[in-house]
Amino acid sequence: LLISTRSDPPLALARLRARGLLAELRAADLRFGTEEAMRWLNARLPALSGEDALALTTKVEGWAAGLHLVLSSLMGQDPSRAKQVIATLHGTHHYLFEYLATEVFQRQPPPVQEFLLRTSVLPQLDADACNALPGVQRAQVMLEHLLRANLFISLLDENRRWYRYHRLFQEFLTERLRRERGDEYRLLCDAAGDYYAGQHDYELALQSYLQGGAHERAADVLQRLAPRYIEQGRVVVLQRYFNRLPHQYLRERPQLLLHQGDVLRRLGQPGPAIQRYEEALHAFESRQDAVFTSRALVRMGELARVQGNYPRARALVSQALRTALPEDHVNRAEALIALAKSHGFLTGMDQGRSLAEEALKEARLAGEKLSPLARANLLRSLGQICWWHGDPHSTVRYCQEALRVVPDPVSPIGARACISIATPYLYWGQLDTAMEYAERGLDIVQRLQLHELLPSAYATLGNVLTRLGEVARAEHTLRQALTLAQRLGVAAYERVMATGFLAYNLYGQGRVDEAWQLAEGALWSYTGPPDTYEIYVCRSVLADIALERNQIEIAEQLFWELVEVGERRQFRIPLAMVYFGLAYICLASGRAEEGLDHARRSLRLLEPTHSLQLYVDQGERARVVCAALREAGEQSLFLHKTLENLERNTPSIRVLNTSATPALRVRCLGNFRVELKGNEIRQDRWVSTKARDLLAYFITFRHERLTADRIVEALWPNTGAQAKRALPTALYRLRQALRTSDEATKFVLVEAGEYWLDTVRFQIDVDEFDTALAQARALESQHPEDSIRWYERAVACYGGEYLRNLYYDWVFPERRRLEQAMLAALNRLGALQVSNGAYEAALTVLTRSLEMDPLQEDIHCQVMRCYAALGDRVAVSRQFRLLEDALQKELGLAPRSTTVRLLQQLTV
Repeated sequence: LLISTRSDPPLALARLRARGLLAELRAADLRFGTEEAMRWLNARLPALSGEDALALTTKVEGWAAGLHLVLSSLMGQDPSRAKQVIATLHGTHHYLFEYLATEVFQRQPPPVQEFLLRTSVLPQLDADACNALPGVQRAQVMLEHLLRANLFISLLDENRRWYRYHRLFQEFLTERLRRERGDEYRLLCDAAGDYYAGQHDYELALQSYLQGGAHERAADVLQRLAPRYIEQGRVVVLQRYFNRLPHQYLRERPQLLLHQGDVLRRLGQPGPAIQRYEEALHAFESRQDAVFTSRALVRMGELARVQGNYPRARALVSQALRTALPEDHVNRAEALIALAKSHGFLTGMDQGRSLAEEALKEARLAGEKLSPLARANLLRSLGQICWWHGDPHSTVRYCQEALRVVPDPVSPIGARACISIATPYLYWGQLDTAMEYAERGLDIVQRLQLHELLPSAYATLGNVLTRLGEVARAEHTLRQALTLAQRLGVAAYERVMATGFLAYNLYGQGRVDEAWQLAEGALWSYTGPPDTYEIYVCRSVLADIALERNQIEIAEQLFWELVEVGERRQFRIPLAMVYFGLAYICLASGRAEEGLDHARRSLRLLEPTHSLQLYVDQGERARVVCAALREAGEQSLFLHKTLENLERNTPSIRVLNTSATPALRVRCLGNFRVELKGNEIRQDRWVSTKARDLLAYFITFRHERLTADRIVEALWPNTGAQAKRALPTALYRLRQALRTSDEATKFVLVEAGEYWLDTVRFQIDVDEFDTALAQARALESQHPEDSIRWYERAVACYGGEYLRNLYYDWVFPERRRLEQAMLAALNRLGALQVSNGAYEAALTVLTRSLEMDPLQEDIHCQVMRCYAALGDRVAVSRQFRLLEDALQKELGLAPRSTTVRLLQQLTV
């Protein structure tokens, strides 16, 4: 017996189940899964992109009839029109509305119809919420009846308390209610909002009020909701609510203007944020509201500070502190910590830290009036100030306390704390821990879309990667930090710090002149106060680079200029490295007493911080300075550990192999391959070759932002409008192929119609090849043995032609560049090995070069010389014949006369 019914038949179903006599196919069994729905749609409408198919599947929630109805309306439509229909799909869609009205709603008895209409204003259903609506009684009985009747309703919990309507069915009901009984619809929305507000569920109350157009009540609720959402980092959601509220309701509530300024600042929109802050400030001042006047001034001061205008920031927060009432400990704490940041940079970090600790005292006096998140933010800020003051242990202690205090670590405070903690661990030499915190900070920033913090997150991660030896990945990450900081205009500190980190990275790679130009350019273009922490660090990097360029007098002058500033501002850690630089210069130039004096000053500043990695990074210079200190009688455990590390390791910036690599490794030299956690991604995971090829394209142009038109033209040339539909599908499949089950990383980022690769997620063999080659060239004249090792590393990276299994036009320029670079590497490596007398090794290398390009007559000559040096005259003659054959076959030419004479000399 087969029974098809929307509700359970009046049979002894429990008995039949117990006896194994009943097979049931419920709605959940018949509902399309995501993959099933997408396959079904692709079979019937292949022009539909993967993203559109997924969006449609999500909206209909697996409802097969709904899919069929929507598909019927899309047949014959232009693809762009289809995309628009899906994006705006609603229960009011004419096919869906007609079906739900005639096949579902009108078949219900009037009491059920009335219940459905009235309760449709609720986002989720429970008896109490339903009974709070006018005209609704005994809701639990009706909810259970609807569930038994399988009437587009789902049970949300095992206790049978919470329910919800199918989204499209609910939209149909609310639209019908709004059309036919508009006044009652608004009354019901208000009643729902009042109920949720009474339950302290302010987000649902806000949604209900906005739905019914009760903007006055919505603004009141938003004013209560906004501070918590801002502290939790839910600024994207909050901005959507602000956008739905007419501006007049914000002007009437200047606190909302203040909150929207905070939202816009977090979203990286400083201009609109300033407008909101100023509008709020004028309103508060006209009302003589000292509490909120102080808060507005602090917000404006903080925004001025992150834009690099420290004097204006200090003036604004000083005014805020004067405005705050003596008993207003919350605002005084906030103003003091903001003042500590700007005043400390302008006058000295001793005063900065003193102000920060005074802020902490005010926070204790505030007691419960200061929210846990605000307290965590204050602790995190104090930790950052301790870092500038040269106390990394306090930095970690305060930031970890902030993470303990904050209710949810996935928040802006959590992100800032992780980013701040990473650097002390880095300079303590605990690189894996530093990497863990840096990646966790970036992950939170990306997850919450905290654009304002992206430059800081990328700069910190890039600095860690440099010390780990992943110099290519570090370079790309730091350049990303610079690009974002310049675009946002709210990260002046991070922009200069990232420049200094990048200059150090390039200098460590041997690209000394490039590093000098970068650091010098950043200093020339900086228009803020000359003695801030970030400028100090950048100038000290410039001095280090001058030393590396053997410009001793320039380096010494730069270091001496930094001494006065560092002492005055109490920038203890970078000041320690300034004294270190002077110590090395003096010791290397025979001024032993002066050098020891500087070395002791450096040690006294750095030893309490335990930041031995900063000495280790200096390599041979550190050996000179530390050895001099030991010989002078210094018996420091810090010195002992530094020398121990130096004996055990070369400077970490010189090491490329590390376990702390990203999960995704991309091999472009040879056939294109992508490895996820060590396993190659196979074709079935890519689904289509275009998804794989799209990643190859982004890898090739990873330093650029790409428009959709440019991508389409590169991968789908001459295919017209259909290609634009294919791009979202390929991008969706690319992301799915790269993801693990527990992550939501995008890998390819999109903003304002431009796409670019999130390079920090990838380890790319081409970057390793280029980096090794740059190192080899930089070291060749001064350190030929080290240069040979780097050339060998570059050659080992080259697994074959770039993207050998791809044949797009855009592949060939990069393929040619890398082929020429590889030939140059082989030839220089061979020449260095010949100069060392390593003829057999040179033959291996030079033979490989000739396999790539057999027409290189000079290389044939070099090979002939190697064979002659090994005493193999037969091989010399054989090599000459190979050259003759290659030239005759390809060019119709004979070897040069100089080559013929060389043959005669070598075979005599």
